[in-house]
Amino acid sequence: MKITDVKIRYVEGVVPNDMLVLDMVMRNRVQYLPTNNHYSLSADNMTRPGAAAGGDMKKVDAFLYIETDEGITGVAGPIMNTHMIAPIIRNSFRGFLIGEDPLNTERIWDILYRRDLFNHAGVNIMAISMVDFALWDVKCKKAGLPLWQLVGGATQTELPAYATCVGAAYKEDGSGYHLDEVAKLTQWCAENGFAGVKWYPHRGPADGKKGIDEIYELYKVIRQAGGPDLKLMLDVWSGWDVNFTLKAAERLAELDFYWIEEPLLPNNIDGYAILGRQSPIAISAGENIVTRWNLVKYLEKDALDFYQPDPAWCGGISECIKMMTLIAMSNKRIALHGYCVTVCAQLAAAYTANICPVSEYLLYITPSGQFFYKEPAIPLNGKLSLPKSAGIGTDIDESKVIRSWFME
Repeated sequence: MKITDVKIRYVEGVVPNDMLVLDMVMRNRVQYLPTNNHYSLSADNMTRPGAAAGGDMKKVDAFLYIETDEGITGVAGPIMNTHMIAPIIRNSFRGFLIGEDPLNTERIWDILYRRDLFNHAGVNIMAISMVDFALWDVKCKKAGLPLWQLVGGATQTELPAYATCVGAAYKEDGSGYHLDEVAKLTQWCAENGFAGVKWYPHRGPADGKKGIDEIYELYKVIRQAGGPDLKLMLDVWSGWDVNFTLKAAERLAELDFYWIEEPLLPNNIDGYAILGRQSPIAISAGENIVTRWNLVKYLEKDALDFYQPDPAWCGGISECIKMMTLIAMSNKRIALHGYCVTVCAQLAAAYTANICPVSEYLLYITPSGQFFYKEPAIPLNGKLSLPKSAGIGTDIDESKVIRSWFME
């Protein structure tokens, strides 16, 4: 079996207006950063999809196609940061891929990783991840099996999902949340079976004790609306420091938090180790940890309680499997970051619930990200089920495509 071509296909469709495409998310999430004046995004410089008839939105996604001489095509996507990653795959990786056996995923990963020894993070690793996704799609289709069966079968057949509420109920002026809307959405999540909810703080170190008090009031509303059994997560998006995190954790602990996510910048491993020792609330991070070599640095210092690698960013399915094995061996828990929910759920299914207790579902982002899929991963009663079709779950539903073209 040989790879015959590597293509980038752009597909255009019309997203229903009840499937929100939240291009305001970034603006909402950076409000509390100490670098706010540098990075706040205004409505004028946001990229917005074009409006179609009836108020629906036009959407264009890019997918990677790896074709083989046996007629099996591996599909991966949507490709994030398309303008940077697609050219790497099409122009830099293509020559290394054509003629290779797509089933030799370890060999191909090693070739691509060694191709540029100066770029072992960022878009280069994300490009390798997409290639690896497509190769695993070929491998699964060749075997006639869904991904979860090929990586070891299911220990969990249904995965409890938690709802990431990024972009919801945030005031346009950046002053905080509409608490009544926060309460309504949290209650809806609890009533629909989600295991937990994750919200984002609107205050940081510059706000001091007053800011912590406001975060406490936000999560007090969330706890009251969701009830005592709903898991509470707080995603800081690398916006805090060690001291502020410890003070916030001490104040918030009485609300029974499940974790505080990514309070520090990704490479502040020593800082995370301090939090791991002193925080009364579990600390999670890992969406920015790429490859097993970077992961080991965290494990050696016992820096985190929950690890959250993203297979679409960390080096692909091949690399994520290795990372998950190391995490499980270290008696830590895994909650994969959910850029591609269908892949994350299938990888998590191989582990018991004490290792992979929850799966992420972004309420206002995942539906749009999966819009073109034939079999999108959608929680039912708060749980994700496993697909039955061969592949990794990213094949395109052609009925949703109104126009497509290939990258030249």
